[in-house]
Amino acid sequence: MNYNGELVDLLRQLGLTVISSKKTEIYAICPWHNDKTPSLHINKEKMVYLCRAGCTKGPVSKLIKQLSGDFIVPDYILKRYTQSINIIEKNEFYDIPDYNYFNSLPQARDSSYLNYRNIPDSFIKEYDIRRTSKSVIFPVYSDNRFFQHYKCALTELEGRNFCGYVERFTHESGIRYLYSPGLNIGKHFFPNFFPKSKYYGIILTEGLFDCLSLRQAGIDYSFAILGSHLSKLKLKVILSLTRNVILCLDNDIPGQLATKKIKGMFEDQNVEVKCISLPEHTKDIAELSTIQIQKLMENRKGDE
Repeated sequence: MNYNGELVDLLRQLGLTVISSKKTEIYAICPWHNDKTPSLHINKEKMVYLCRAGCTKGPVSKLIKQLSGDFIVPDYILKRYTQSINIIEKNEFYDIPDYNYFNSLPQARDSSYLNYRNIPDSFIKEYDIRRTSKSVIFPVYSDNRFFQHYKCALTELEGRNFCGYVERFTHESGIRYLYSPGLNIGKHFFPNFFPKSKYYGIILTEGLFDCLSLRQAGIDYSFAILGSHLSKLKLKVILSLTRNVILCLDNDIPGQLATKKIKGMFEDQNVEVKCISLPEHTKDIAELSTIQIQKLMENRKGDE
């Protein structure tokens, strides 16, 4: 018997915000962090779930118990969703990312959406941005310097492994971002490459468009943490590169709360963190022009 439809109904009854349900995956808002996109992915075939921000994972039966709280879910229902417990123990949630599918997509040089976001053709080529009829797709590559334990697809690009992609929908569909199977954003940055030598400093942003805006302004030491959650692994990677960290997260309430939390994480490691203050009524740095960003950075240096 197929319990997929029943599972979606049950999760919604337990308070989970399910955004969409496809053939093999359910996409939902993760209730355990400030989730702006459907980071909680539930695999219907393997009956496992994973928050791609890195805060939770396990068999679906565990998810049901967590959501139910004091409400007792009958055992016969839980047993329907425990078939893949061995998969969890092996830490094999998803298959290796499908590089062949990604590589079959055309580059996004004719994307009106990227043109609207002021992303130049040189960046589309450099960061290998692809497109579909409804979205633009940003690949996450890794040289495996810090990510050797990941399952990555081999590519024809020398020195690069394909870890998955971030898909940004360009039409109103209820979903803004999706992360490909195999990509856990709690473990990756964008871009995902780091130099052999240590950085003097690193600027962290939430979104990849924020990061690209800084890089377009000549600030090539910016990296997106892909959300407002900084995992312990990402913290460890940054500390291995530099002790000079600058935060440039969103200027809304969630971004301000995330800034305070992440700043505290670094200060606990005796790292002094600076924060970029955006102009009033500016949500994120991607809303500013290149000239405005350059002036903002120049003013910040003058304050130091």
